[in-house]
Amino acid sequence: MSFKSIQGRLSFLFLAFAVLVLVSVGVTFWGLNAQKVDGVVINLAGRQRMLVQQMTLLALKIENQGLEGHLEKLVESQATFVSTLSALRDGGQAPYLPGRNVELPRTTSPDILRQIDQVDESWDTYRAQLNQVKSTPPNSQEFTRAVQAVQKTAPVLVKQMDSVVRLYEAQSAARVTRLRWVQVGFLFSALGLLVIGVWVTRLSIITPLQDLGSAARRIGLGDIETPVQVDGDVEIDVLSTTMEDMRSKLLVSQHELKDWANTLEERVAQRTQELEALNAVSREIGSRLNLNHVLNSVVKKTRQLLKADVAYLCLLDERESSLSLQSTSGPPEAILACDASADEQWASRIIASEDPVRCDVDACQDFCQIVARPYRHSHLAAPLNIENHVIGALCVASQSPDFLSEDAAYLLSRLANIASIAMENARLYAQLERSSALEERHRIAAEIHDGLAQTLSFLLISTDHARDELEAGDVLHAKQTLSSVERGVNQASVDIRRAIDSLHDEFPAQYTLQEQISSMIQEVDSGDQRVVWQNKANIPLVLAHQNSEQVLRVVREALINALKHSQATQISVNLERANGSAVVSVQDNGIGFDPQTRPDQDDRLHFGLKIMHARAARLGGELKIHSVSGEGACIELSWPLEDERNYD
Repeated sequence: MSFKSIQGRLSFLFLAFAVLVLVSVGVTFWGLNAQKVDGVVINLAGRQRMLVQQMTLLALKIENQGLEGHLEKLVESQATFVSTLSALRDGGQAPYLPGRNVELPRTTSPDILRQIDQVDESWDTYRAQLNQVKSTPPNSQEFTRAVQAVQKTAPVLVKQMDSVVRLYEAQSAARVTRLRWVQVGFLFSALGLLVIGVWVTRLSIITPLQDLGSAARRIGLGDIETPVQVDGDVEIDVLSTTMEDMRSKLLVSQHELKDWANTLEERVAQRTQELEALNAVSREIGSRLNLNHVLNSVVKKTRQLLKADVAYLCLLDERESSLSLQSTSGPPEAILACDASADEQWASRIIASEDPVRCDVDACQDFCQIVARPYRHSHLAAPLNIENHVIGALCVASQSPDFLSEDAAYLLSRLANIASIAMENARLYAQLERSSALEERHRIAAEIHDGLAQTLSFLLISTDHARDELEAGDVLHAKQTLSSVERGVNQASVDIRRAIDSLHDEFPAQYTLQEQISSMIQEVDSGDQRVVWQNKANIPLVLAHQNSEQVLRVVREALINALKHSQATQISVNLERANGSAVVSVQDNGIGFDPQTRPDQDDRLHFGLKIMHARAARLGGELKIHSVSGEGACIELSWPLEDERNYD
């Protein structure tokens, strides 16, 4: 295990601390045992002094009391003293308690050994004196002298044993002191290991982790340019290297994202420009209603937008057997033919495809026979669809290989859609123009019928009456009839001018239908005041010009018929709204008529009703006629209002 790793250093610290604890416990245990042994030794040494005193006392007791009982104790005390002294010096068994011996260690202290040797010398003298006491009869002079010698030697021996005890006590105290210093050393060693552990933990773990945390926060705040450089042990190096790898990958990813974002912005800007160009092209093409102008504008804008060498547009014929060139933009030499068979493989591919068809330089050699071979290196064709039906193709070509990008297909497809819509709009506009011309002819016919034809018929009849009256000599009535003819001529003149004006001017769009009907009633009534106008539609109605024109013509026809032929004394015109529709009615109290009259019986009535029904149909409405002979008539026109502009 490497010491340069956190695990190695912490393991070493833990091992050192464990060894220190074990040694401390061992030393403490040894010191306690040694202290216990020292206590026993000191006790035995002190007992030696007591034995000397006891033996001296026994000698005195023998002198005073005789040998009975005391001699055995003296012998026993001597044996205990000798064995204890030998054990104190050389180690071994020593009597301690009655019936129990203790094992004493060998004395190694020179001072104690020298003092024991002195005790041993004094003991030899003392023992000889004791032996003399034991062997000499009591109450003899020798016995007395022996007892006196014992008493004299005993203090010396006691003093020497006191010295031995003090030396043992000093040795034990020194051992305890050493043990204390050893414990103090263990304490300081433990504190040192703790300080080293704190230092190693801070240096190897806390500080590097703080640095790594700062680096992580820096990365989290978006600073991934600054490298992660944290020095430490093996584990810290691994973490630092891993974080640095992560930072490097994030930096690479950030650069890739920036590049992608820049590319995306460029693509968005490019696509925006393309869309703006498409929108401009769409507006320009859509503003043209002439088909030839539309086709020419389509190919021109397509070539400009795609930056192609040539652009052209082909349409299918009615039998869908061939494609004919309708318009082109580019060099004249780029076009070889004006049509191509729709059965050719390239043409059938375009007609059958919903998306633009692309070909490369090899496939283009037989792709389109309309364009010249040098322009077939890059070729793209998009079908023209109207209501899911292919009517032709819009094509671009270039002399440069791979000139057309992937976006070119998208742009060409959009342009083809715009072209299809513009072509359809041009076709519908042409159709609308034809319909408008036909509508205008019907309107003029109705105008002539409603005004001028009836006036001319009236003039013809009045002229015949005047001629008859002049032939009969009735000059007075002839003058009156001619006056009526004059008024009819004036009315015809007014009708002709109105018809001519209607070809040039439109009724002002801001006028409401109510205002237009009121004005028309005042014009037709000519001051007779037989017509009553009732506006029950409280909301002003503003109709499109063509719709208001149809309504006014129907009301005018009905009013003129009522005024001229119904013999009515009162005519009412009513306008109201009901269920999302507008209803205008012309009702009179005249003689009425039969709506079922056959055309050959009353051609005028048949033609007028036919025109009014046609006008109602143009409004998307309905014309109802209610009339019974002798009970008046009511003509009612209704039409929906959902497409009209209503203003409160």
